[in-house]
Amino acid sequence: MKGANGSRAETDVTATVDIQNVSEDPCPGSEQFIRWVTAALEGSRAEVSLRIVNEEEMAELNQRFRHRQGTTNVLSFPFEAPAGTTNDFLGDIVMCAPVVRSEALE
Repeated sequence: MKGANGSRAETDVTATVDIQNVSEDPCPGSEQFIRWVTAALEGSRAEVSLRIVNEEEMAELNQRFRHRQGTTNVLSFPFEAPAGTTNDFLGDIVMCAPVVRSEALE
């Protein structure tokens, strides 16, 4: 466990998923996110970080990294290991729970 709002799980010794849920909006539990990430990795050995945020935080990240006003559903930040090193970390995924929920309802 990583604090009150986060969790870390290793699945089948192939995937490690760090989850930080700081959104007040209802969303699937950590177990469901882990199943989705593990399925997407298709048995690859990898580590990802997943952060579920509110619209305010997502708008700030969208402005800072994409220079776009407003919120978006998902941002990804791929990790590039320094030359000559190997690392299983793929990067960070940030999801905006209210936007994803709204899009799902549409």
